[in-house]
Amino acid sequence: MRGCYRLEVRDGLPFVSVVVSFHNDAAFLRRCLLSLLKQAYPRELHEIILINDGSVDGSQETVSDLLAAHQGTVRLFTQPDRGPAAARNLGVANAMGSIVAFTDPDCIVDEAWLAKHAGDYVSDEIGGVEGRVETDWSKLLYPIRVSPAGYRYVTCNMSYRREVLEKVGLFDENFRWKEDDELAYRVIRAGWTIRSDDRAVIYHPVRSLSLRGLVSYGLKHRYDAVSYTHLRAHETVLD
Repeated sequence: MRGCYRLEVRDGLPFVSVVVSFHNDAAFLRRCLLSLLKQAYPRELHEIILINDGSVDGSQETVSDLLAAHQGTVRLFTQPDRGPAAARNLGVANAMGSIVAFTDPDCIVDEAWLAKHAGDYVSDEIGGVEGRVETDWSKLLYPIRVSPAGYRYVTCNMSYRREVLEKVGLFDENFRWKEDDELAYRVIRAGWTIRSDDRAVIYHPVRSLSLRGLVSYGLKHRYDAVSYTHLRAHETVLD
């Protein structure tokens, strides 16, 4: 069932849906959810939507007590392993907010994170907002130790108007990586502005890659070419 929009109900603040998809993130998910539950944003004006994307490591069980204690705020949906794009689309489809914010299960969000995102939609021209990603810079050693800090439009710290997401077609489920870049470029090319706000902060830990992980990470860059091809095709249609 599709989510139903909730109207702005206090001081012009929008109702915001936070979507977090997870796949085998038992080591991180609880810490992420706890930070989301501490947001300095009216509790009645936001919800947290968790998408279990085919986890088999007990990720969901690590937050079962929080799910039970916060039934009015946190909702859970499950699907087979279809990838983050499909998982986030499931979250959007069930979101009640006019703004949809995204973060990742290995992130810790600042207490003001949601308030900063919500407050940035000051005009209809703003279709999305990207925040700042912090990490332990001293531990970065690309490509062996990686973090999305410094990249643009990453869904560990993004939000969009829900109507914008619906108009551009949501995340492309053919992408298993770079789906966030590809979506952002479609939003921009459709005429909306994506605003940057360094005050909307999340912390993303450094992840070390094994040899297998390093090979997989390198192979994912094939989506750069796929994204370029999709965008060129979209431009041709618009022309």
